Amino acid sequence: MKVMKKTLLIGIFIVLVLSLGCLGGQTGTSTASLSSSSHSQTSSHTTTTITQNQKSFNELKVLSSIERFSYRENATVTMNVTIYVANTTQRSVLRIQVLEEGYVDMIKRIAVVNSTTVTVPDNVTVKVERIIFDNKEFVKTPTGNVKISNSSLVGSFWSTNPVALAKHLANTTPLARYKKGNATVFVYSVPSYLLLPLARVYFTSPGMNVTVTDATIEVYFENKTLTKERLMYSIQAVAITSDPTLGKMKIVERGEWKGTIEIYDINVKRNVSVPST
Repeated sequence: MKVMKKTLLIGIFIVLVLSLGCLGGQTGTSTASLSSSSHSQTSSHTTTTITQNQKSFNELKVLSSIERFSYRENATVTMNVTIYVANTTQRSVLRIQVLEEGYVDMIKRIAVVNSTTVTVPDNVTVKVERIIFDNKEFVKTPTGNVKISNSSLVGSFWSTNPVALAKHLANTTPLARYKKGNATVFVYSVPSYLLLPLARVYFTSPGMNVTVTDATIEVYFENKTLTKERLMYSIQAVAITSDPTLGKMKIVERGEWKGTIEIYDINVKRNVSVPST
């Protein structure tokens, strides 16, 4: 029973970490529907060869012209948690749906975040609204805005938001390029160091040894405009702790992130005020 309680506490902690790590939102209150259709991970397409000049024209030039944008993200997190303590092993599976809506101004370095996380099957829902201004993060509470000190989210936000990440990868060689309907899709392998800060925020607690593998992103362009991204990666995190009652514990988390991001209102400016605390 104590081990089960410990598993439950870890699961709740992961939910809180996820709720504080989401990268989306928009001004005001946003209601996210959990009945949105799932995104298929398989598709039929034709892979074509791409030259450096074609890549620069079709992708890097378009991405470099984006100064601000809005997006909606629908992601699914699957986490297998194993706890080794004494002579017992406790296993559990945690599934979380992450729904976000976001506005990002790359020039003024300001973003508004509105995120909802829902655990399955217990349907625990956590909603968080925040503003990121340069290297500062503010979380909205019933009593006002609270400044978050040493935010792990802010440290990586300006290099890993959807446009920044795509722009970075546009300077590398894609794994493939294919057509899907009217869209041209570039497939990239994402270096683990780019996603490691995000993975630590979304999946793990402080002090865990974290590894990111099999990270890929699909970047969709239609009519020479960025329209969508699909990000997938796997993670393993290990921690060894001591409990006063149970003794030495080893916690192993193996998880997978699969998310689809829709980009819209490119270069449409919104008025965002930096909160006072």
